[in-house]
Amino acid sequence: MKTITPLVIALAFAACGDSDDDNTPLISGSVTGTYGDDTFTLRNGVLGKTSGGSDVVILGTDAMTCASPKAPAPPEGNFASIAVGVLAVGTYGGVLVQVYENHDDFSGAGSSTGTFTIDDLTDTTMSASVSFSATVDGKALALNGDFEVERCAN
Repeated sequence: MKTITPLVIALAFAACGDSDDDNTPLISGSVTGTYGDDTFTLRNGVLGKTSGGSDVVILGTDAMTCASPKAPAPPEGNFASIAVGVLAVGTYGGVLVQVYENHDDFSGAGSSTGTFTIDDLTDTTMSASVSFSATVDGKALALNGDFEVERCAN
């Protein structure tokens, strides 16, 4: 397990939403996350590309759109990112999962111990599941559930 480096934290800022007026809810499913003592339900999400061109699933409690993976700063709320190494149906271990919170100040941590399964992938959506739990710097992290998200055109 590892603590998130400044570069990854900078990418995390770019991974979250950009406007409280925009929103892309999960098409279906239920995902719960844990960051320290806080447990939350992630109701919004997209599959998009970071500004560096990497595929990433962003799930959050607050508003997000297809612009979220490239946004310059995160909004309030709890978020999780899943680094998608291969965009193909299958099960992948050792996946980097990061969990964040932004309630007056930003913090996040993660580890490459997640299991990520893509059940279905079309030009417009992705159905998947994630299983992740870790303790990083004494902080409990978790992300678990099945979901379907919009696949952004970017």
